[in-house]
Amino acid sequence: MCRRIGQKNGVAPVDIDQVYISNGPGSFTGLRIAVTFARHMALATGAKVRAVPTLDVIAANALSMATPPGCVIPMLDAKKDQVFGAVYVLTDGEYQCVVPAQMVEPVALVESLLSAGQFQSCVLLGEGLNHHRAKFDDLVRAERVIVGAEPFWWPHASRVIEIGRRLVERDGFTDAICLVPDYVRRPEAEEIWEKRFGK
Repeated sequence: MCRRIGQKNGVAPVDIDQVYISNGPGSFTGLRIAVTFARHMALATGAKVRAVPTLDVIAANALSMATPPGCVIPMLDAKKDQVFGAVYVLTDGEYQCVVPAQMVEPVALVESLLSAGQFQSCVLLGEGLNHHRAKFDDLVRAERVIVGAEPFWWPHASRVIEIGRRLVERDGFTDAICLVPDYVRRPEAEEIWEKRFGK
């Protein structure tokens, strides 16, 4: 598929000198495929790679809102009644991560932020809301949280590049050899193995 896309646009692999990749958290299989592709592109062609946290990309969508909120919590479904979530605060026109990505019960993440008293309300984004939205009904009614419009829920390639370039300016490219997915939690297969056979 990648070869066909390149041919259609007149681009050969050797023409690509930079690769920006959303490296998680997210689907284990999707992340493995994406990271493997990026790493092999770098090793085969010499392209430089930059890993970009997926939740950073979703949070940055809020910059396109009519009035960007002061606080954004993007979340992705992590199964087991949990989400991958993080907290971002608008600072100098960018969303800065103040609570790093973690796997957590979704309402617990939001209530811990609100109880700290720094924000009266925050905006929720991300496909995790498809699975957990009803859990926020009380907080929505109390106007403690706002569920962002669905077009802002999804990571977009243009945002990955935009944020990736900013990260490169700040601290350079990612070493392709060391590039790994950010799973946040251990793969389920490892957890099952440990339950069955011990460490």
